Amino acid sequence: TREPYFQEVIKGTCRDTQGAPVIVGVNIDITALRNSELQLSATLLQLREHHQHTLDFVQRVLDLLPYPVYVKDARSRYLMVNDAMARDHFVRRDELLNSTGLNAATSPEQARELFAEDGEVLSGHRILREDHTTHPVSGRETFRIIAKGTCVNALGEPVIVGASIDLTDLR
Repeated sequence: TREPYFQEVIKGTCRDTQGAPVIVGVNIDITALRNSELQLSATLLQLREHHQHTLDFVQRVLDLLPYPVYVKDARSRYLMVNDAMARDHFVRRDELLNSTGLNAATSPEQARELFAEDGEVLSGHRILREDHTTHPVSGRETFRIIAKGTCVNALGEPVIVGASIDLTDLR
């Protein structure tokens, strides 16, 4: 048929009824199994590409928002950040991804507060508060609304979604 054909070949030795050594073999047709594997592999590749296109789309949407927005995993590491978040931290986006965003200037107390608050959010508590602080990088007095909540990602894992809306100019 000129179609691809796959088989599993198993060979072994044993003795026949007169005690002479013989080779025993079996050929198992596994064509259907291999064809199924190839089809599933192609489908998986398509699904991965679709998933990546979806993530790229979500990133483009987030980048249109004028205020910092992010998604963190359960260990408080950034999974997604928008352009405004990177600008607000004065770093490139890739420097924030897979990190907690904490740096040498972060005090142990600030780090504890961040992780405690993220823990509260993961347990179902929503954060919505006004924050009046000095920006840790620019030193500018800032007024912000901080919002944090939780949901599950596409894999069913809990994530933290947050936004920081700068009210300084409005004040």
